[in-house]
Amino acid sequence: MDEKLEFTNKILLIIQATSIILMFANKAMFWGTISFMIAVFFQCLLILGTINSNEAVTIMNKVTKMFDKGIFMFIYILIILGIYVSCIAHSKTNIAEDEMPYQWTWYARIISVILGIGVAPILNTHVYSILNPQYKPENIKINQQNGFIVGHVLLVFVYIQYIISFYYQTDGFTV
Repeated sequence: MDEKLEFTNKILLIIQATSIILMFANKAMFWGTISFMIAVFFQCLLILGTINSNEAVTIMNKVTKMFDKGIFMFIYILIILGIYVSCIAHSKTNIAEDEMPYQWTWYARIISVILGIGVAPILNTHVYSILNPQYKPENIKINQQNGFIVGHVLLVFVYIQYIISFYYQTDGFTV
């Protein structure tokens, strides 16, 4: 494995860990989530860099290679985090002034824990196994399956956050 890529992946993991810590502070939740998204994006770019681009390869073969390498798992998690960022941005002033319902804080902590315990280690392991020249395709498939499972759990909690952010005010639901 290229030592520079391994070092870059470790730096991205450190950024993710720092971002998760920032997510526990209400005023820094937005920037913590954005920095986590940027780290995931760069991990995705590291994997994209391992795909050879040949002139004679069809688009379907490129999509198959991207699926085999797990790019779509990263895109799925980035989309979920994008929805979460929009929830935070929509309620930014209420979050900063601690005017959100207690459920918001509870679910925000759960999302941070899911990102810290589930998403970040899976993505880091996946990138390491892709960058490692002796990787086994079975391990990559297991990482992808675990990533999608954790991504679905994350989606459920982000969806709850979405409902709270857009339809629930301090005095109850709005129509």
